[in-house]
Amino acid sequence: MTPSSLRARLLGRKIGRAGAVAAVMVGLPAGMAHADVPGADGVYTGCHTQRTGVLRVIDAEAGQRRRDNELTVTWSKTGPQGPAGPTGPTAPQGPAGPTGPQGAAGATGATGAAGVSGYAVKSDGLSCAAGTYCSPTVACDPGKAVTGGGVSTGGNPRVPIVESAPGFDHTAWSGAIFNGSTIGFGMTVYAMCATANRGRIPRADPDRVH
Repeated sequence: MTPSSLRARLLGRKIGRAGAVAAVMVGLPAGMAHADVPGADGVYTGCHTQRTGVLRVIDAEAGQRRRDNELTVTWSKTGPQGPAGPTGPTAPQGPAGPTGPQGAAGATGATGAAGVSGYAVKSDGLSCAAGTYCSPTVACDPGKAVTGGGVSTGGNPRVPIVESAPGFDHTAWSGAIFNGSTIGFGMTVYAMCATANRGRIPRADPDRVH
């Protein structure tokens, strides 16, 4: 073997060993190449020797720096956040919950005012002669008030009703007609009466005609 070939073989072995060391150092996890020293932001800092391929981890926050023949490399143990996934399907509606307990009974309300009672309809009829004005009044029994009333002429269009209204004290109903015909006609006045609290007596409609 010549001297030149011997030098080439030795140089090849040296380069092979350096490459193997570099491959092992790069392939190892950071924790095996050096103490686990990520920065506060989770970033690891290493120094890479280009000639030998050796990578060593340093504590940059502690002031450690690369040598003149090294390059600084950094990597993160946590990768960047991936994009948001698609919205999942809507879940089926759950079963109805159990019925809650019955609430406590409320306080008894105040007693209401006395209502209407003793409802009755009273009436009075008379014959109105031809060419006369007739105005009978029907009164309720004592203690009762009128809640409505009306006047009836049997539907005769020739005998107009000129008044149908409650009395001023709401205890009677008055009606009036004018018989402009040549014969007499009968008329009837109705009064709807009831016993009621005076403050709750329904206001009778003076235009209500029966």
